[in-house]
Amino acid sequence: MNAKVYLAGPMAGMDRETMLGWRLTVTEALKPAEVVNPLRGFIDRIGADGQMIAGHEHDVLRQSHALTARDLWDVMRSDLVFVDFSGATRVSIGTILEIGVAWAYRTPIIIVMDQAGLHVHPMIREMAMYVVPTLSEAIQLTRHALNLPIGRR
Repeated sequence: MNAKVYLAGPMAGMDRETMLGWRLTVTEALKPAEVVNPLRGFIDRIGADGQMIAGHEHDVLRQSHALTARDLWDVMRSDLVFVDFSGATRVSIGTILEIGVAWAYRTPIIIVMDQAGLHVHPMIREMAMYVVPTLSEAIQLTRHALNLPIGRR
């Protein structure tokens, strides 16, 4: 059975490329791990501006209860939570909650965050196995933590 990695990171205030780009990069870089993307099920319903395309605003997958239940269940059943705070324009409450749940379940957390980011906080640093400034460093540390071959990109 392959290791399962949950991809957490800000969505509010992000455009589609920012939300999706790093997740696709990490998914490819962590093969053969199973990567769980919280955008699944509605990627095609997100416009370039990051907003739901007209007609999908009330989609059952986007309802607060459904999002919360699914995403936290994903965190609880993952072997590692990979967080990318790069490019955050405001504090991501959902991502902070996911980190807290991962910590409570003793799931390792690897965070991409610069030293001056919005999410810099002693408790966030304490909960993380690693906090690094680049996606590539986080990918390599994740591969190491999951005992996947190192060096694959």
